[in-house]
Amino acid sequence: MTNWRSSTPSPFTFTFRKELVESYSELIADLKGWNWDAYYFSFMFDHIAGSELQRKERIFGDVKRVHDILSRHIVRKPKSDAWEHLLPVFVVCPDYPVPKREKGSIRAFNANDGLHMNAVGLVPPAATFVFSFEFRNLCFNLAV
Repeated sequence: MTNWRSSTPSPFTFTFRKELVESYSELIADLKGWNWDAYYFSFMFDHIAGSELQRKERIFGDVKRVHDILSRHIVRKPKSDAWEHLLPVFVVCPDYPVPKREKGSIRAFNANDGLHMNAVGLVPPAATFVFSFEFRNLCFNLAV
C-alpha cells in the first residue's frame, strides 16, 4: 500500500488501521463506562508555511499545548504519578477533506490543503466542571 500523497510505502494497511480504530474505540468506551465525559474537538488553523511534514509537526505541537494547558488546569501537578489518573486523555488524528459526490473547487478556501486535526477529549468526572469552565476560557485565550 502506498501513501496517496507520495510514492513511499505506508505501514498502515487496512487491517492495521481497522485494529487501531477498534482499540481506540474500546479505550473510549471503557473510559465512558467509568463516567468520564467525552468532548469532540476539531482543530483548524490559519495558513502555516512549510512542507506537509512541518505543518503536521506544528499542528501536533499546538494540540499537545492545548492538552498540557488543560492538564495543568485540571490537576495541580500533571507530571506527578499521584495525579496521573485525573489527566485528560486526547485521541488525535490528522484529517484531510476528501472528495464527495459533487466535486467543487474548495481548495482555494482551505488553508494548509485542508489539513486539520480531529480529537476526542476524555475527562474524569471529578474534573468535568473545571474542564468545561477552563476550556471556554482557553478557547478565547488561544485565538491569537
